[in-house]
Amino acid sequence: MVTCIIIGAICDWNVLVESNVLIPIEDIKSFSLTILQIQATVGTLIFTIIALITGNISDSLI
Repeated sequence: MVTCIIIGAICDWNVLVESNVLIPIEDIKSFSLTILQIQATVGTLIFTIIALITGNISDSLI
């Protein structure tokens, strides 16, 4: 998630200072909804992977 913030800051800087727009976004509401859905999916997958690894470790220690 930190990487997403850094990339977003770099892209914002390019648009504000140098006026370089790589991908023009016409509907910002649907774009931001898509980004939030991706972040929620990645966050859920991280918790799931940690839970699976923790279960395997505790089974192997018994």
